[in-house]
Amino acid sequence: MNTYSILIVDDDPLVRKLLKRISQDLHWMVEEAASGQEAIEKLHNAVFQIYVIDVKMPGPSGLELAKIILQKDPKAAILILTGYAEINQAVDAIKKGVFDYIQKDNIENEKLKRILQRAAEFHDNRITQIQAQHEREQSLKNTEKSNQEFQAILELSTDLIFIVNAKSGEFTDCNKTACDTLGYSRTELTSLRLNDIISDFQGVDWKPVFQLIRNQPKNVIEKQIICKSKQRFLADLTYAYVCLDTGEYLAVIARDITERKQAEKEIDNQRIKVESQSAILETIIESIDEGILMADLNGVITEVNSWFLDLAQTPKEFVMNQNIGKIIQLIIGCEISNLLNDYKSGIHKEKKCLYTDVSDSRFMLTTQPIYKQEEYQGVIINIVDVSDLISKQKYEEKEIQYHRDFLSNAAKDLRTPLEGIVAISAQLAETSLDASQQLLLEMIKEFARSLSNLLESCSIETK
Repeated sequence: MNTYSILIVDDDPLVRKLLKRISQDLHWMVEEAASGQEAIEKLHNAVFQIYVIDVKMPGPSGLELAKIILQKDPKAAILILTGYAEINQAVDAIKKGVFDYIQKDNIENEKLKRILQRAAEFHDNRITQIQAQHEREQSLKNTEKSNQEFQAILELSTDLIFIVNAKSGEFTDCNKTACDTLGYSRTELTSLRLNDIISDFQGVDWKPVFQLIRNQPKNVIEKQIICKSKQRFLADLTYAYVCLDTGEYLAVIARDITERKQAEKEIDNQRIKVESQSAILETIIESIDEGILMADLNGVITEVNSWFLDLAQTPKEFVMNQNIGKIIQLIIGCEISNLLNDYKSGIHKEKKCLYTDVSDSRFMLTTQPIYKQEEYQGVIINIVDVSDLISKQKYEEKEIQYHRDFLSNAAKDLRTPLEGIVAISAQLAETSLDASQQLLLEMIKEFARSLSNLLESCSIETK
C-alpha cells in the first residue's frame, strides 16, 4: 500500500482530530492547519498529495486556498468540507479541479475512509494523466519541429515538390522551387491540379490519370511540364502514394531533365562521330600494305589490321586484348618489352626502327609512342616486309661494282697508248709544221692527256 501525505485545514479542532485519526488508520502521514494562511506556510516546507479543506475559515477561504494549491500542484487531490448551504460553491470548485466534497453533517468513518482512498487513486491517476499529457505535448512539439525541419529541407530542394490530393488531383502544397520554376505564387499553384501542368494530361479526367500513374511499372515517368508563361520543359516525375488519417495523397517530385537530355544528345552525337572516325580509321588501317598494331598505355592491343593477321595466320580474336610485346615476340621474334617500358616511364619518347629476320624474309618494325599533354597514351607499331627492297639493293650494288671494274680495267688498257700519243705529239712538235698543223697537234696532245687523267681518276675511285 502506498503512503500518502495529507494536509487537513479546518478551524474546528474536533473535525481535524476525526480526520487525522481516519488518515492514520490508512497509515498516511498527517499535517494540520487551523487557517488558510497556516496552510500556505506549510506548503512552503512540505509536499502533500491529499488535502481536506473547510470552505469557511479565516482567510484565505477554502476555495481560494484550493485554487492556490492546484496552481502549484495540478496533481493534488482536494476534498472540500462544506455545509448544506455551501454545496453550490463545492460543485463549482469541482468544475475547477477539486476532486470531491464532504458534507460536515454527514461524516461517517467508513464513508470518509472510502472517499480518502478514492482521493489517493485520483492523485495517482492525475500523475499518469499529466505525464501522458506532457508526453503528448512533447510529441506534438517534436512532430511540429520535425515538420518545420522537413519543410525547410523541401524549400531548399532544387527539385519541384508537390503534394497532390489523390482523389481530386488538386495540389495541397508545394515548395518554393515549384513556384519559382513554374512562375506561380503558392496560392495560384495550390488552386490548380496536376493535370493542369502536365501536357499529356490536360483536359483529361483525373481518375484515369491517377490510375495510369499508380499502374506504372516504375515510380518514374517522363513528362512535359507547362509553366504559367506556356513555356515547357521535360521532367522526370517521381511519385509515392501515401494514405494518412486526413486522406490519400501523392507526393510528386519533378526534376528538370532539359540539361540532361541535351547532354545525352551531345553524347550520342559524339558517339556517332567517334564511331564514324573509328570506321574511317579502320578502313585506312586495312588499306595500308603493311602491318599495323595499336596498344594502350598498358601494352594491351586495341587494334590490328588484316596484313598482320595474315602474317601471323591467326584470327583477330586471338590477338585483340593481348599484350603487344608478347605478340610481336611470338610472331616475328622481336623483343620490344623494354622499349615499351621506356616509353611508359618517359625515358624514351622518339620513334624507333628495328630490323628482324624471319625465315627468308626481313622485316622493319617501327614503334611510334603516343603522348597527350606529356602523358603516355600508348603505341602504334608498323611492320614492313623489306625482303624485296634488300634483294633489289644487292642487285644494284653488283651492277655498280661491275661498271667500276670495267672502268678500272679500261683505264689500265688505255693508259699506255695514250701516253704514247702524248710522247709522239711532243716529238712531232719539234719538226717543221705550219701553224694549223701545230694547233691540231697540240689539241691531240691535250685530248690524250685529259683522257689519261680521267681514266686515272676513275681507276682511283673504283679501288
